[in-house]
Amino acid sequence: MILDEGARTHALERPLDIARFAGEASIHSHLVDGPTRDFNLMVRRDAAHGTLDIWRAGESHDIDADTALLVCAQGSLRIGVNGDEHIALEEKQ
Repeated sequence: MILDEGARTHALERPLDIARFAGEASIHSHLVDGPTRDFNLMVRRDAAHGTLDIWRAGESHDIDADTALLVCAQGSLRIGVNGDEHIALEEKQ
């Protein structure tokens, strides 16, 4: 998918590529190879802060946050909470 922001173009060429832009930006999209599925994170700047990261299989990450939203985009994974595995996530078909 290509996202045209006017002065900038975001080419999302591989699965899970990320484009970051202001929510008020005028964006025009163009599909390159047929339908796609996207995921958007929108945060009101004066109320909260948010980040979007892609984690790949076999990686380990620590989170220090008041709130975390985890989405499994492909396959399945187990999430450890305070050192114990408590949560299993699976890709939604």
